[in-house]
Amino acid sequence: MQGLTIGPLLRSLGFAASGPRWHEQELLGGRILANAGALAELNEMRRHGDVTEHVYKILWENLSREGERLRELNPAGEELEHRQLARVERHLLAVKKARLADLSRQGMLSEEVHRELGTELDRDQLNLDVGDE
Repeated sequence: MQGLTIGPLLRSLGFAASGPRWHEQELLGGRILANAGALAELNEMRRHGDVTEHVYKILWENLSREGERLRELNPAGEELEHRQLARVERHLLAVKKARLADLSRQGMLSEEVHRELGTELDRDQLNLDVGDE
């Protein structure tokens, strides 16, 4: 197997998304999420008084138009949406686990409850993994 990179190997085993369609969809999804993040930041800046109302309106309109344009381009098929759903579910499980660890470190959860809830999340992760096969 000399010369075989990990990406093609994972794709051949069915562990990674492949193909130009998926790549384009992932690029578009990234642009949509980045745009949404910029809008959220702009709203925070307005809330804190970091931008004038006039500047806020100009940027908000620009970002909103761009977001709408990107959403109109999003031709996500059922397979692509399924992959996105699985990725987001995995991300949210990781967020839950991190939050439980924080609560445990802060003394807000006992070790026993932390382990029990962690086991539940591990089971949820396993169910996601089995569902993707």
